[in-house]
Amino acid sequence: MDPISSRANPVIVSASRLGRNRPEGVCLVEGPVACQDAVVGGAIFDRIFVVEGDVRGIAIAGSAGLAPTMVTPGVLAKVATTDSPQSPIAIVRIADSDLEQDEPVLVLWELADPGNVGTLIRTAAAFGLQVLVVGGADPWASKCMRSASGGHFRTPVIRADVMRAHDLLAPWDWFASVPRGGDAPSVLGGSGSPAIMIGNETHGLPAAVVEAAHLVSIPMVDTTESLNAAQAGAVLMWEWSRITAG
Repeated sequence: MDPISSRANPVIVSASRLGRNRPEGVCLVEGPVACQDAVVGGAIFDRIFVVEGDVRGIAIAGSAGLAPTMVTPGVLAKVATTDSPQSPIAIVRIADSDLEQDEPVLVLWELADPGNVGTLIRTAAAFGLQVLVVGGADPWASKCMRSASGGHFRTPVIRADVMRAHDLLAPWDWFASVPRGGDAPSVLGGSGSPAIMIGNETHGLPAAVVEAAHLVSIPMVDTTESLNAAQAGAVLMWEWSRITAG
């Protein structure tokens, strides 16, 4: 069968909207690395677009258990959210997940930047923490997916509103990241299953969260006001991982 060559094809037009207006339950996964991570993570693929001649993309489609939708490079660009897209691009279902008790969790509290959210999901997956996203940027949006580089499929990612988040996190030890005045990150070693909380890039964590949590601050020189949210989260997760490893 010839590849789809028309950017006006209804299947292509529908898929191209996912990058701008994602419906509940599905997301766009772009590039061979992220698509392979989705396969390994057991994700269910609804469709995978592969440029003709992309042997790796065809193999990924086979591993996902469906026939590839072959397209021309120009049509792939219509579906993609980047200027220089890589084949394949897949429409993947978002799995229902729950937080696993007695396991550490990174809490992203109303972070606005999808790049920060994605980077922190990627880092959490690397250090073995699950992720709870409270409000803020959509963790399944295309920019966040790209920044996470497959991290969504290597660790649980759960989204919740503020009210539900308080209930979900009740069993965990809360550690709030604040720029100044908290204990050194080594305090994280005292908890087997911490909830490490990173707040909004501008406003930080809500006062009610700060009041209910153990405060943690990363030592910095006085001339530095604060770290980027993704940097702070990475340092704290690394510190927890280093201490618990032994």
